[in-house]
Amino acid sequence: MEGVRIQNKLKLLFGQLVEPNYVMNNYYADGLINKLSNCSDPEISEIGNMPLISDLIIDSLDHIDKVHNTVQVFLIRTLAIVSTNELHFTKMFFKQGDKILKGFTEINSSSMNASLRVAYMEVALAIAKHNSGISWLLETGVWKEILTLCNEKRTVFVVRQTYKFAALFLWRLNDLCDITNIKLVLSFVLKPLTQVDFMIIENLSSEEEDELAKTIDPTLHILSAVLGTSNRIEKHSILIEYLVKTYQINTHLYVIFDRIRREETVLLLGKLVFWFVFSKTFLTKPAEVGVKFTMDDFLELSVTYFNIIQFLVQRRNAILTLDFCTTCNMISWKICKNKEKIVWVAEGRQLVLRNQMLFMCLVPLLVFVKNGKTEGVNADQRLEEFTAKLLNSTCEHTAKAAYAMRSLLEELDTIPIIVQSVKKLSCLKGHLDNEQANLVFQALYYVLREYDPIDDYGVAKHEDGVQQYENNQDKVLVMTYVMDTVLCLLKNHDINWRESFEKFLPPNLSLLLESKPGSSMDELGKLVYMKMHDRSWEVRDSALELLLVCTEISFVNYLESKPGSSMDELGKLVYMKMHDRSWEVRDSALELLLSCTEISFVNYLASKPGFSMDELGKLVYMDMHDRSWEVRDSALELLLVCTEISFVNYLGVQAWLLHRRAGQAGVHEDARPLVGKFPPFQKQILEHNLINVAAAIAFNDYESYVQVSALKCLGAASKICALWERLTTHYPNIQDHLLFILCNDQEGIVRKEACNVLTDLYQNLKLTPTFKKSLYEHMVSSALSDFHWEVQIAALKFWRIVLQSLLTDQGMLDGTFPPVTFSRETRKIVTLNEAEIQRRLIKILDELSSVGLLTILIKLLQDDTEVDVLECAVSLSQELLDILNKYKVPDCLKPVPGETVEDIMCHIKEERDDNAMVAESAGEVENPDNVIESILNATDINLLASIYERHMTLQNVKNEDSTQPKIKLLKVASPFAYVQFTKDKDFKVVIEEKRKWNDGIRSLSSLLDDVLGIYELNNEVNSLDCY
Repeated sequence: MEGVRIQNKLKLLFGQLVEPNYVMNNYYADGLINKLSNCSDPEISEIGNMPLISDLIIDSLDHIDKVHNTVQVFLIRTLAIVSTNELHFTKMFFKQGDKILKGFTEINSSSMNASLRVAYMEVALAIAKHNSGISWLLETGVWKEILTLCNEKRTVFVVRQTYKFAALFLWRLNDLCDITNIKLVLSFVLKPLTQVDFMIIENLSSEEEDELAKTIDPTLHILSAVLGTSNRIEKHSILIEYLVKTYQINTHLYVIFDRIRREETVLLLGKLVFWFVFSKTFLTKPAEVGVKFTMDDFLELSVTYFNIIQFLVQRRNAILTLDFCTTCNMISWKICKNKEKIVWVAEGRQLVLRNQMLFMCLVPLLVFVKNGKTEGVNADQRLEEFTAKLLNSTCEHTAKAAYAMRSLLEELDTIPIIVQSVKKLSCLKGHLDNEQANLVFQALYYVLREYDPIDDYGVAKHEDGVQQYENNQDKVLVMTYVMDTVLCLLKNHDINWRESFEKFLPPNLSLLLESKPGSSMDELGKLVYMKMHDRSWEVRDSALELLLVCTEISFVNYLESKPGSSMDELGKLVYMKMHDRSWEVRDSALELLLSCTEISFVNYLASKPGFSMDELGKLVYMDMHDRSWEVRDSALELLLVCTEISFVNYLGVQAWLLHRRAGQAGVHEDARPLVGKFPPFQKQILEHNLINVAAAIAFNDYESYVQVSALKCLGAASKICALWERLTTHYPNIQDHLLFILCNDQEGIVRKEACNVLTDLYQNLKLTPTFKKSLYEHMVSSALSDFHWEVQIAALKFWRIVLQSLLTDQGMLDGTFPPVTFSRETRKIVTLNEAEIQRRLIKILDELSSVGLLTILIKLLQDDTEVDVLECAVSLSQELLDILNKYKVPDCLKPVPGETVEDIMCHIKEERDDNAMVAESAGEVENPDNVIESILNATDINLLASIYERHMTLQNVKNEDSTQPKIKLLKVASPFAYVQFTKDKDFKVVIEEKRKWNDGIRSLSSLLDDVLGIYELNNEVNSLDCY
């Protein structure tokens, strides 16, 4: 039935398309095209197999010249989608082939609309995927018109689509073993390379080179697209064999390579030469299962690589040489990433082919460091050891090329080259194995050392050298790229810390590492600390992010070094929880990991008074006042970690974990916040008043992301007595401030975090009955009326904590009641039989009813609730119901006469909005003319004081009104009403239906309604219905 409706809508749509002056809405048209392109969608697959869609397109193409551009583009894009089906293609092109051919013949015309040209390219790519389409392209010669597009000034998107088509077209001919047409197409593609006799060209001016490049560059890009097609050149192919052996493409490329000096073209030529030599290897020895390669198979490749490097070095173009080396690294990785390493033995040394190419990319880094005049014999010795290690893993030709590159770099300006070098290293992301990543990391480490203003012995380097780095923008760029690359390596590779780091530490730090297992981050921590003082905010921001990532790895290292210890158990626990099915458990595990990872770094800071720890607070304080919000945000993230660590005992992390578990269950061992267990950090936070500054940022910063980070710090501070007391001394009304943010802040993410902080306060502090009552009222309002669904979920999490707290107060442990418990009311041991448990649970229900939770659940379990909020409410409700049903509580509940769900819903009162209240308050202020008149007539010398007092009274009233919750419960649901409402409903079915409804608004039928404008025509549909 639904299929019939969709067919009718399609007929209606195509009927509208051919009407005069009909213009399509691009947004809805793109949405419908994207939907039709999703072949995995069952309803699209069903429609695609029907003859209706091709019939509609055939009829519409009769009017293609008369309709608006937007309609033309939509029809041709639809044609491209349907043409992927070979049967539809044959039918449509048989009847409307002339119309389609006419469009392709005009594809190079300047009068054709750019979007329409892209649409025809989509058709070309679609039909090139099956044999019938290839046959039509060859018969009509349309492929020539398409390939000519790349010779004209077109948009980048069109040119890329042309290269993609060329590669697809040629490989399809290769699959068909159509050597005749392969030669025909290649002769057309390679014509720009053959029509110019480069052998007789001796000199070219810059203008002549540019003109020549415009002719040959498109051909080179097409060849690059052909070679870059995945998993093609590793197998024997007619196409590559013709290019390499018959046409001898490399000979032509070498000749052009020798004549052209334009850098972009030279790099492209060098890339193609390297790629074709690579492919030549697989012509004689295809990469099939079981085939093993040796160094002898890649001798020609190695010779070509080193010859091109030597050629570029002789041209004294260091940057182009680096570009070529980086490109070769990426090509070899793409081809050989899943193959065994090519290893050979020379002079008793085991050499890896892939590493030879990488080594050239590291040469500029070593030259830069060597020329940096690093102070200290130890630093020079370690650099020499690292260089010797690299040279020991290189062959003779690599070493010669490296020395040639070094000599060139020493004659040129090093800084611009090193900037390009670290840029290119960042491009190798995803193209390195772990061994190569460690080599790059080690080289970058020495660049970091160059920026360290302190030498190995803690003595400041010469002031001129430090200023030299600070005042050079290029060197700031170097540092930024280096730190970004280091961060990328740490995130994506397994860095061997002992191999990559500890061997290069100065003697004094090596001794420290021996006495502090797990502190392999110490030297890097020192360097990162210095970068956090940098003038450039990009460098400071990268340093803060790098610090967090590095400490995670250090913590993992520590766990590995402590088998059988309590930390080992913690590691196992965190690992298991990070793979838990529940996202909430995984999130908590990651939180714990982030907090624990800082411990080894903390040990180093704590052991170095006068250097890092004493300066850390000052550094965070300065960055919290930085003009850049990114830096302020990063500083607050670091403050959050420091605050979390402040109460973590290094030798008792498991006890801390148990406390977290108890806190999450609502257990309150103490009425006061936890006493800090990590004095060094706590001392820094107190001395520099960092939590108070965080509070000021939370209440006043203009950037919402920074406010959120600051609020997180306040939530963490509530766990530590000293920090919270300092905060409340300066902000005695901080709880009211948080309620104000929850009620009035315009940003949903800020309100959400305020809600989380208030939840922390509820867990960690002993709140006054008055504030607790106000907190309950605001949480009721947030759960029911906040427009941001994440705020509603945060409020429901608060109510979950309230429920768990009440259950714990009544003696429940881990979801069950023990046989006996201690009663706080009677101060005696009480036996928890069935009757006593029921009495306690009924008491809890009465409490939940009075604070409004049961009313919240009844309201949110209605059909009009957002599906994510509904799911959270169902989870909370089910948790409560399971406990009640387990102890047979529903049978003990009594109904309230006259109570109905409808009556309860009618007594949820929505207060007037803030604007109305402000307007009303403004109305109470006296008319300015009357005020002036009263001043002129007054005899009271305290007139101004009276006016000021009256003004302040109005201000106070306004502030109090503005913190009032937006929702008030005039009547609360009884436990009986709640149980009766929930017991007969299957909310899982409701959630499933809502999810289907959400999917339905993205269905084909719904998208057709959007395009047809049915919602606008249907008077029964609410015009404000935005799904």
